[in-house]
Amino acid sequence: MPDAPPASIKERDFFFQRLETALDDGGFFTAPDMSHVVKRNLRAFFTRAAPSAQEISTLHGVIQVLTRKRD
Repeated sequence: MPDAPPASIKERDFFFQRLETALDDGGFFTAPDMSHVVKRNLRAFFTRAAPSAQEISTLHGVIQVLTRKRD
C-alpha cells in the first residue's frame, strides 16, 4: 500500500521489542557480544522499509505463529 503512512514510532518500537524478545527466547542470538549489532541491523532494516501500521500488524501475526507452541 504505497499511500499508507508509515507506522508510528511507538508501533515500530513495540514490534522491535517483541521481535527481539522472540528471537532471544528462540536462541537466535548465539553470540551475546554481537546481539546488539544484530538488533541494530534488524531495526535499521525495518526502519528503512518504513512499514505501515497494517504491515506491522502482519509482522506481529508472523511472530505469533512462529512463537506458538506446537504439539
